[in-house]
Amino acid sequence: MEHYCETPLGICHICVDNGRLTLLQLMGRGFVPSPALPLAGEDGALALRTAQELAEYFAGQRTEFDLPVDPAGTAFQKKVWEVTRSIPYGKTVTYGQLAAMAGHPGAARAAGGAMARNPVWIVTPCHRVLDGQGKLHGYSGGLHIKEALLKLEGVL
Repeated sequence: MEHYCETPLGICHICVDNGRLTLLQLMGRGFVPSPALPLAGEDGALALRTAQELAEYFAGQRTEFDLPVDPAGTAFQKKVWEVTRSIPYGKTVTYGQLAAMAGHPGAARAAGGAMARNPVWIVTPCHRVLDGQGKLHGYSGGLHIKEALLKLEGVL
């Protein structure tokens, strides 16, 4: 099931399958989605709940997401994404710390690669992961988006 919702940073594409969020991707400003199909059933309800939780996050009313996720990826990527979801709102870690948290110390580059392929934007908060010097680095949506999210969370 696909759904789109507007955020302050642009249109977000939501994909849900079998009661799990599989994709949450920022499409950016100017993106025009195809006509939406009617939302129905468990997947439709989860798509609407995802849009609602995003709205609450951007309004400063939500610091944690309560959504079932099942992104496609390798076992390593899934472990890194799972650990990333445990980084609290308003906190950051480095790629090296993230790799160690995932049980792979010394795999900072691989953890960065997993972050670059994160299919569940914001819910898996890759914006909370910084380079080894604690600086903004690498963000598939653009560093301006990472910076905006960290400002929203009071980090910057």
